[in-house]
This record gives sequence, structure tokens and C-alpha cells, in this order.
Amino acid sequence: MAVACRRASPPTTRAAPQPSAHDRLAPGETPPGVEHAFELPLPRGARIDGRFGDEVVAQVPATIESFANRVRELAPHAEAVVGPNGTTFPDVVLPETPAKAHLRVTIIPYGDGRTTRVIVLRWTDPPPVPTASHDELMRRSGLTPDGKLLDPNHLE
Repeated sequence: MAVACRRASPPTTRAAPQPSAHDRLAPGETPPGVEHAFELPLPRGARIDGRFGDEVVAQVPATIESFANRVRELAPHAEAVVGPNGTTFPDVVLPETPAKAHLRVTIIPYGDGRTTRVIVLRWTDPPPVPTASHDELMRRSGLTPDGKLLDPNHLE
């Protein structure tokens, strides 16, 4: 009686999927999270400490430099003021921001240096001041266009 032995096929090895360019992070960079300070996306692990009308205060698990670089990527034309106590972007306009809305982003150290405090203030441009003609401005002041009183009996 012959006993046949069947050889097991070798295990199939699958190569791990290669990350795309969007999946790669720079050293020290954290992936995007679900929290937002207005239109500014915060990294994963960020915690909103407070929302006060037009201001958001958050803790972000990133260094000042890495979060500032992220803001520079999102708003390449925003100017940064780098100081000894942090970095401030005085006027940030993001593509997702409604028309005439601006963000002031302040990034300061917090805790152990790997966490930062981010303060985002949002404001909108004031409406334009309607211009009036010279004659209209003089009339509002109680004068004729040549500078005489409209009502000589009404002196103030």
C-alpha cells in the first residue's frame, strides 16, 4: 500500500501597500484630525479648550515649528511674525474661508514643548463707508455748498 503525500503550496506573501504621496508625513508632523478652529484644520489629537465667539483656543500635539509650517502650507501668502515666545500669523485667508473673513493664528509653547497652544481669532472686513458728495457733506453739517449757514437763526 502506497501512501501519497501532498506537498503544501508555499504561503502567498502579499506586499504591503505602498503609501501614496498624500500618506507620507514629515518628521514630527501629525496627521490631520477632525477638529477645526473655524476653517483651520487642526492635527489629530488636538483638543479645543474653548470657543469664545470669534476666538478658538486649542491644544495641539505638535511643535511650534511643525504647526507653523502646516499653516504656511495652507496659506502660502500669509506672513509670519516669529518671536521668542511663539509665532503669529496676523492675517490668514484660507480658500475655505468665507469672503472677507480673516484669521489671526497665534502659536505659543505649552507644556513639554511637544504640545502647543493655538489661539485663532476670526474677523471680517468692515463694510465700505459710503462716499458722499461735497454738497451732501456740507448739507449734513448745516451749511450751503459755498459755506454759508442753511438756517442763520439756528446757531450752535
